[in-house]
Amino acid sequence: MADRRRKCAAKAGRALCAAVAPWLFGCAAFTTAQPEGPPVPAAGIGEAWRVGRGVRPGFPVPLPENLLLDVGIAVEPPTGDGEDADLRRAEGSYVAGLLKTAVQTAGVGHEACPQPSSPDAPCEPRELGYWGAVRVLSRSSTAIDLAVVLRVEESDGTRLALRVRAVDARGALWLDKRYRRAAMATHRHGQHGADPFASLYAAVAGDLTSRLLALPHGTLRQIRSVAELRFADGLLPGAFGRYLYANGAGELEIRRLPAADNRLLADAARLRGREHLFIDTVDEYFADFSDEVAGTYAEWQRASYDAAAKQRRLALEARARERLGAIHLLAGLAKRPTRGGSPPPRNQTGPTKDALASLVDGAGLLHGARRLRQAARKSAEERKTEAAEAGGAMLPAALELERRQQNLERRVAAQVADARHALREAHSA
Repeated sequence: MADRRRKCAAKAGRALCAAVAPWLFGCAAFTTAQPEGPPVPAAGIGEAWRVGRGVRPGFPVPLPENLLLDVGIAVEPPTGDGEDADLRRAEGSYVAGLLKTAVQTAGVGHEACPQPSSPDAPCEPRELGYWGAVRVLSRSSTAIDLAVVLRVEESDGTRLALRVRAVDARGALWLDKRYRRAAMATHRHGQHGADPFASLYAAVAGDLTSRLLALPHGTLRQIRSVAELRFADGLLPGAFGRYLYANGAGELEIRRLPAADNRLLADAARLRGREHLFIDTVDEYFADFSDEVAGTYAEWQRASYDAAAKQRRLALEARARERLGAIHLLAGLAKRPTRGGSPPPRNQTGPTKDALASLVDGAGLLHGARRLRQAARKSAEERKTEAAEAGGAMLPAALELERRQQNLERRVAAQVADARHALREAHSA
């Protein structure tokens, strides 16, 4: 009998382990491996997806290098001259740098390592991206394949709203949308090494990448060619305009391409390389600026978030006290004796004393609500003061950034003027 009980207990224990183990240790260790099917493409990606061939499943087919579009991100200057004008002046440039980083890393995969020839052979997977150079611009440029313009519409440390508009070299609209997010509670203002509005920048980058991968290769090739011809025509108006025409939608298309040995186009291509060098230099200026103001901006966001939370808490408590005080006042008014009624005896509770107590309680609650409202207004004033102080701390870096941009643009403008004169002479000859 004892042996039979031990066998039953062992059998029951194995059944329990089989039922619980997958939840504790993962089902893969206790189930038969099933053959993997093709990866399911993510929503919004319009390209085919590669299975095998050295590319990790789950990423779109990488684009050829000659089809990678260069992206330029510019910022609309803020309007208004309030107490936070200096902060808004610097904020746009900083936010543009964050969006640049998000676009650069959007949809990036890694090429799988080949089978090593020896156990000691190093394996370094190659990163696969879907954009060319992504840079922050100080001005618009026809040398860019895709121009992105952003405007900061709302920013108070708790919420961020951006208006983003993207147009390619043909004039085709890719994106015109308002993005608004609240600060992520799990990564609030630098905690865990993440930006509190990282989801907003990721949403913009995801929309741009989805639009990119939905276009056929021929369209991408045309965008790059149109950008090249537009830049050349800007240097020498009329010399290259005949190669382009506007379709019914107002978008530029290529009528025909210049000859491969066109000397003017080759000279324009060299000047376009100089323009790209100028853009790269300005982008480095923006990167230096972002590194310098990152700490101040994050500290302002954190302080503004805390002040906003305090202001919201005080306002809610004041509203609750106002409602409760109104109830007490109405109750006190309802308990008042009528004109024909006789007053209650001395040292005895009655409607008059109850009414007076309710009225006193109601007045006390309303007075407390008033003090809470004043504290909430004081917190709002503190937020304005903190914004002004943060803007003052960031203003020297913003002014230095503008000074460096202007000096570089003056030098480049003189070089472009000389190059245009040489091109006109060559064209006339």
